[in-house]
Amino acid sequence: MAVIDDYWKQVAAGIGALFDSIRAAHSDSSVKGGANEEIVAEFLAANTGARRVATNSTIIDHYGNRSDEVDVAVLNDGQPFWTGQRGQLIIAEGVDAAYQVKAVLTSDELRRAVRNATSVKRLLRVMPNGSMASAINDEDGTRFIDHVPFFIFAFTSQITAATSLTVLEEAVDNDVAMQPDGIFVLNGWSLINIGSNTGSLQIGPPEARGFQELVGPQSALAHMLWCHHLFLRRRVDFVSPIVQYWPYKRLSKGAVRR
Repeated sequence: MAVIDDYWKQVAAGIGALFDSIRAAHSDSSVKGGANEEIVAEFLAANTGARRVATNSTIIDHYGNRSDEVDVAVLNDGQPFWTGQRGQLIIAEGVDAAYQVKAVLTSDELRRAVRNATSVKRLLRVMPNGSMASAINDEDGTRFIDHVPFFIFAFTSQITAATSLTVLEEAVDNDVAMQPDGIFVLNGWSLINIGSNTGSLQIGPPEARGFQELVGPQSALAHMLWCHHLFLRRRVDFVSPIVQYWPYKRLSKGAVRR
C-alpha cells in the first residue's frame, strides 16, 4: 500500500498548499471561503467521477422541504437543473453526497455543520416505481438511499477528535439517519459514523456504535474519498425523478432494494 499512501500524501500536500496560498493572498473571509470550497469541489470532481459538482447551492425534495446552503454537492445524472456551478437549486435525488467545508474546525463550527447536516438529512429521496438501488441492510438503505450522505471537511482544526466526539454527543440527533456520516481534517484526524456497526462500514468490536476515529497510514483525504465511494448508493431510475416534483401527480414509494 506504500505507493497509494505516498500518492495521497502528495495530494494532501498540494491541497494544503492551495489553502495556505489563499489565506496569504486574501483578507476577505467570504472570498477565502468561496476559494476553499472550490478546492474541495475540484478535488471531488476529479476523484469521484461525478459529471457535475455544485457549490453554495440549496437542495429540495418533492415534499417541499429545502436545505440550508450546502457548500459542495456532488451531483449525478438525475439532476435536471443546471445554470452554473454556483447558487443552484437542486433536487435531492440528483445529489450523490453533500459536503460542508470549514477552513478551521472549532466546537462552534462543528455545531453549525451538524445543523447544516440535519437540514440536508431531513430531505427524502423517494424512488419512483421501478427504480432500484442496493443496500446491505435497512439502516444503510435509510441512510444512503432515502437520505443524502453528508460529510464535513476541514483544512485545519483547533479541536481534537476526542473533543469533537464530546461535541457530537451533545449536538447530533439520536436518529443516525439525521447525523453527519463523517468528519475529516486535512493532515489530521478522521471520524466516521458507523451507525449500528452492521452496515457497509464495520469498525472495532461489534458493540461499537456511532462516530469512531479511523486511524492508520492513510490520510484523512483518503479516508473521506473511501467513505464517499463506500456510502454512496447508485440509483437506477427508469423514470426521471423530476416527475415527482409535478404538483398534480405523486408517484408511490416503489423502491426496490436488493
